[in-house]
Amino acid sequence: MAKKKRIKKLSKKRLLKEPDEFISTWNKIYIYITEHTNFLYIVLSVIIAIAVAFSILSFVYFDRKKDAAGIFEKGMSTYQNSRGFTDELENALVSFDTIIKKYPLSDVRKLAFLYRGNVLYDLERYDEAASSYKKAERKLGEPLSEIATTNLGYTYDKMGEYDKAAEAFLKVLDNDDEESYLNLIWALKNAGREDEAEKYTEILSGLFPESSSLDISDEEPENTEE
Repeated sequence: MAKKKRIKKLSKKRLLKEPDEFISTWNKIYIYITEHTNFLYIVLSVIIAIAVAFSILSFVYFDRKKDAAGIFEKGMSTYQNSRGFTDELENALVSFDTIIKKYPLSDVRKLAFLYRGNVLYDLERYDEAASSYKKAERKLGEPLSEIATTNLGYTYDKMGEYDKAAEAFLKVLDNDDEESYLNLIWALKNAGREDEAEKYTEILSGLFPESSSLDISDEEPENTEE
């Protein structure tokens, strides 16, 4: 016959002690809160202020990004429809300058340097165009950085700085692109570096043996990049 387990009874003293401990703990918490009310209000106020500031900054940031995109689109449209007229080019330049100066955190700022260079090139302000292209070259990733480098080469060519033009064209030399070789050969010849020009002419003829461009490699390169 199994023995019955004795149920251990809690003493009256212990039953009274446990609720007292529970109440005592909450009393301590209550006392702490009442004694530090001002501090807690300050902490809460700071948290709320940070949250509000973050919300405002986020709104302003995205709103300014939207504004910058609109200005960039306007500048692009004006530039593409300028047909070489100085007034229209100047208007496009204002748009790109505005983005660069007033919207430093916008996504389109890097592109603005590239198109600013294009506008300045068309206005024949080659020193400024070269400066803008160099900034675009540093800030943009491929393939846009290569476009900036190529346009920088065209700009140096217009400035008569053929060694710098050759350096730029050499950076973007592409075995699948005849024009990149023609640009480099042109710059090297004008820089008086005939031996190098001949070397790249031989490479060009090997890569594109049926190319008619070999007969016109002495012609000045045209900036066809946008």
